[in-house]
Amino acid sequence: LYARPRTREVMDFLGESNLLPAEVEAGGVLRLPGGLTLPAPPDLDRRPRRIGIGVRPEHLRLAEDGMPARVTELVYKGAHLELHAVAPDGTALRARLDGPGPEAGATVAFRPDAGKLMIFEEKPP
Repeated sequence: LYARPRTREVMDFLGESNLLPAEVEAGGVLRLPGGLTLPAPPDLDRRPRRIGIGVRPEHLRLAEDGMPARVTELVYKGAHLELHAVAPDGTALRARLDGPGPEAGATVAFRPDAGKLMIFEEKPP
């Protein structure tokens, strides 16, 4: 249930998550905020449309080529840091870091683990 919830409500109930707006484009491509594209999961209907994508904070990583965001806060959680950020479109993002992170105010880029995406057809954000 935690890894593949069937609804957004179950995803939220079972733990922290990021909910990203996305577009399914022709050819099986997902377009996320900031223009980042990822291959669609093989079992996803390829028809073009808006969807919601859930990503757990532990599956969202800092990357050179990802969704741009501005760091708003770093929270020490003992075994990890929790990084809070906001994308240019206002999408709130939360990621877990194992090591030191950028300072508040820094511009960073995120890339979700494509194999850990949770796809929701209903009510995209």
